[in-house]
Amino acid sequence: TMSVDDASESEEALVSRLEEQHEEIDDVMEDLLIFPSEQVLRRSLKLIESHFANEEAFMKQHCTFLGEDEITSQLQDQEHILNMARIELKKCGSTSGPEPTSC
Repeated sequence: TMSVDDASESEEALVSRLEEQHEEIDDVMEDLLIFPSEQVLRRSLKLIESHFANEEAFMKQHCTFLGEDEITSQLQDQEHILNMARIELKKCGSTSGPEPTSC
């Protein structure tokens, strides 16, 4: 997991790492479509939460051309996405049994 707080890393390197995270998220979302389980949904949510936190820090540090309203709007959209995933995760966790839960 990368941290955009690493001041020694160039903006270009940080963008590259954010793009790598996009690919990881694409992969886990494909997994979720193929095998919609609580475990895969948890992994997806964890990756997305981490990515959004890194993206927020990057925007605040490097995207000074963005206005506060644009950043706020982006963060609200991200929080909406996370909330939808959290709701689905709660639905998955509401069933019990020895087998992995299918969502």
